[in-house]
Amino acid sequence: MQKLTTVWQYKIMQNFKASQTLLATLLALAATIPASNASSLPPALLDRYYQGVTYFKHGELDKALELFKMVSLSAPSDPLVHISLAAALQQKGDTEDAIAEYRRAILIRPDDAFACESLGLLLQSQGQLMEALQEYQEAIKLRPDVPLLHFNLGIAERTAGNYQEAISQLLQVIQAYPDHLKAKAQLAATYQDNGNFHEAIEEYQSLLPQDPDNFSLHFNLATAFLSQSPSWIRPIFPTSDRQFLGCNKHLDN
Repeated sequence: MQKLTTVWQYKIMQNFKASQTLLATLLALAATIPASNASSLPPALLDRYYQGVTYFKHGELDKALELFKMVSLSAPSDPLVHISLAAALQQKGDTEDAIAEYRRAILIRPDDAFACESLGLLLQSQGQLMEALQEYQEAIKLRPDVPLLHFNLGIAERTAGNYQEAISQLLQVIQAYPDHLKAKAQLAATYQDNGNFHEAIEEYQSLLPQDPDNFSLHFNLATAFLSQSPSWIRPIFPTSDRQFLGCNKHLDN
């Protein structure tokens, strides 16, 4: 029973962990964007900002934070300075202050899709799902040319139980990026949550050759088989047994 609980705990965590995939990229980019209105900053202040960027890129977060805070106090109207500070705060684990900095950036520049997307991820991590959905939707409205923005919205819609909308969002990601494994895994799980077991099985089976050691895929595929109507269950039991064995093999490691 302990192993089964572990599997389900792992499955529950997949939504948030998958959401963090884009955040890692956004954080890496955030602090490296040059400060807007750079020509209006005194050279010494600009040097501090770029020094903070260098510290951020090398993982020296305390030093980066010290410099970004100093620059933000001297240049409070520059949204990208606040975004850089927010990214460093998030990496440091100070989610509350990071949210506040993203909000400041959006107040200054409401059309910043990056800030909206990043704020949505942080809000979702704090359990503020409805607010996160609004930020994701705003990011897509601002940058409809970026298909990857549909990924986090799809995950959030799935978490909210809006499975058809989640499927629609994830399909838009896969249409643009057919090899996006995380989007395809989320799509399969959403099909399964929505009771579309045949579609879920097809997605899981297409994923396993590319990620054969993923015990969550084995487990979810097995449960999808067993969730079929009685007419499916009897002939499929051997297949579901193999999937559970594959899952248990990875749990034993």
